[in-house]
Amino acid sequence: MKIVLILPHREEFLACEVIKGLHRKGVELIPSSPLSNLSKLYRVGNDDIPNIREYSDDEIIEHSKSADYIFVLWSKFPSPYSKDPGGKMYLVDKINEPDKTVFIDGSEQLVRAERISLITLKVCLGYGKK
Repeated sequence: MKIVLILPHREEFLACEVIKGLHRKGVELIPSSPLSNLSKLYRVGNDDIPNIREYSDDEIIEHSKSADYIFVLWSKFPSPYSKDPGGKMYLVDKINEPDKTVFIDGSEQLVRAERISLITLKVCLGYGKK
């Protein structure tokens, strides 16, 4: 199985746990940014989170065509005033594969649900309408 990971702008505990579980099951992971940030923060080794090279945006888009799933791992916004979630969330629009996209929200900020509603609606309702 092959999964493209669109990672949040910051380290996120839930994202770390999802990645650890997928890696332990032997899933091929294609991350939008290096996983080394997660392994340093949560003090886990390569057995838990692999040291995978960084992929370019074009490579991520190309891999998403043959991936079984695309996991969008969400986290808190960079600041309370930010309108942009940061990270490489713009890849969700460029990939445009709603039928195999999974949205995982680890932000714990349901109070600010209106801020994630745009990307949530895109994933749930089929963004880009092929």
